[in-house]
Amino acid sequence: MAGHGRPHGSRARIVDVSEHAPGVYKVRISFDNGKEVEIIAKIEGDTLITPFGAYHVPSLASRIFMESSERAAYKPEAWLVRIEGEHIVANLPVRVIEVLTKPGEKVSRGQVVLLVETMKIVSEIRSPCNGIVKHVAAEGSTLDKDSRIATIECL
Repeated sequence: MAGHGRPHGSRARIVDVSEHAPGVYKVRISFDNGKEVEIIAKIEGDTLITPFGAYHVPSLASRIFMESSERAAYKPEAWLVRIEGEHIVANLPVRVIEVLTKPGEKVSRGQVVLLVETMKIVSEIRSPCNGIVKHVAAEGSTLDKDSRIATIECL
């Protein structure tokens, strides 16, 4: 992205993703130099097409997972989910791949609660706190944007 406002060596972080049209997404990116840009991205097969080039989605996903595994404390990926009180809510349509907890079960902060897929990327959804699972979406279900994925009662 050099030449498009990203200094050489600067790191970028996805801040927000919203569906602009079917299969087309508006992506807001923040750079460590404080600059933010908004781009339009399109998914075709396993390729993400942006004004800066095309990217192989599975390769991008592995980079995202490497960076997130290095974090000391769990912070939900703002582009995928948000926390609203006790609820973990989808920012994009998702499909529940695997449920790893059940209602009534105690969970630890950062523990994987379930796996979801969106834009051909499988992501871990983690508990934002030590607590008790009150609700978790059904395995195999497809959830719309703004749907509740799970509810954790923090202790």
